[in-house]
Parts: sequence; C-alpha cells; structure tokens
Amino acid sequence: QQMYHKTGGNFDITIKPLISLWGFDSDFSSEKIPMENAVNDALTQVGMDQIILNKNTVLKNNSNVQFDMNAIAKGRGVDKISHFLKSAGFQHFMVEIGGEVYASGVNKNNSFWKIGIKHPEEFSSDITAIAAFSNSGMATSGTYQHFFNWEGKDYSHILDPRTGWPVEHDIISATVIAETCAKADAIATALIVMGFENALAWVEKTDGVECYLIRRDKESSKLIATQSKNFPLH
Repeated sequence: QQMYHKTGGNFDITIKPLISLWGFDSDFSSEKIPMENAVNDALTQVGMDQIILNKNTVLKNNSNVQFDMNAIAKGRGVDKISHFLKSAGFQHFMVEIGGEVYASGVNKNNSFWKIGIKHPEEFSSDITAIAAFSNSGMATSGTYQHFFNWEGKDYSHILDPRTGWPVEHDIISATVIAETCAKADAIATALIVMGFENALAWVEKTDGVECYLIRRDKESSKLIATQSKNFPLH
C-alpha cells in the first residue's frame, strides 16, 4: 500500500483480475488480446483504494478484488532469508532468488558485492553492466521476458493498473537498488509502468533508491542504458 501511494499508483497488487484476463497467470495462456469492454470490467475490480488495512485484517470494499504478489514475491523471499541469516549472526553474505538479490557486508575479497545486470534479450546470457554495493537489495524487471505476439505486435506481461493494457513505453529493463529487495522489486515494476523519462525523474527525487534503465530507441532499435546519478556501477 505504501508503494502504491509512493509510485502514484504505478505499483498495484490488486491487478490480479487483469493478469488473469490477459492470460498472464502461472500457466501463461495468452493467445489473443481481450475485448475492450472486458478490460474495462476488470478495471472496476482493480485499485488499492478498494481495500482497507486494519492491523492484521484486510477488508475489501469490492468482493471481487484479488491480489497478485508476483512483483514482490521473490524480493520478499530474499529479505526473509537475509533477515534469518542476520539473526543467526552472519554479517557477510549474498542471497539470490531468480535474479533478485540482497548483499550484506563484503565478499571474500573484502570488497562490495559485484552483481551483474543481464542483457535484456530473451535468450541472451550476456552481462550489460555490473553494480557494486552492500547492505542493499537489487531487483530487475523487464518487458522482454514474458510477452505474446498478436497480429504482429508484442504485448508485455507488465500491465498498467490504470489503463488495464500492457505498457508500451520504450523502456524494456529497469534495475533498482534499494534498502530491501522487496522494495527494489516493487519499484522496478513501477518504473517500467512509468516509462523512461518519468521513471528516471521519480528515482532522482526519491531518497535511498537508484536505478539502471535500458530503453530501445524507436528509430534505430538500438539499446540505450542510463543510470541515476548515484547508481553504483563497477
């Protein structure tokens, strides 16, 4: 809920009805785009303003509201394991789940942990940049991993919770460093929804958050990388 408000609604876990409608559930059954009226109907079930948090209780103003935690699940898992390791007395470690990372202390060379950022191509294993950091989480979100093609156009699994449609910005990958991996995970998704210029501007005015953004130039189709002022490139 905090991330929903901080990102201006660009991060919204109540997006589940739209995820299901577009076929981006776990079975990834996307075959064609849904009818516009179906998207509009699903939108009536989306919005964090339709839930109320009262201590450990979640109240729904709309019984059809559903949650999709995929945008923070891996980051949250990383944080839980990191918390366990710290509580057990470990100070120097790195935890990774599916590309989401938390780095604590220093590595065996007594320097900050160096984490590679994957090149944003579907079948590429190349590293496009390296970040060196400690006591922070890092997460990457991208439109290049899960999508389907309908009548010659690609539709990404990252949906805009306000329009109900896949994002169409030129930004294709967002890597975020923040105090926790769950926070970095959520923000990375939100930045993709914001689009390149808005995302970079949002990060630059937000304390404790840095980003490395990759966009595709519409004219040349070349990939262009830009980082926030204090992103710790190695």
